[in-house]
Amino acid sequence: MARVHLFEARGLTLGPQELTESEQDFKLMWLPMGDALRAVDEGRFLLPAGPLALLLAARRPAGA
Repeated sequence: MARVHLFEARGLTLGPQELTESEQDFKLMWLPMGDALRAVDEGRFLLPAGPLALLLAARRPAGA
């Protein structure tokens, strides 16, 4: 069994990417919420828990 932690962040700014040696194969993406939800609808989301987290976040008003 795997444990997955998902975090929602709003109002961030892009900074330099600093991956550790063990993270060099990671693919990081920044998506507006609408684009991320379309990826869920189209089955393009790789992280199994990601779609549920995105759908729950989309239902919650900003600042809640």
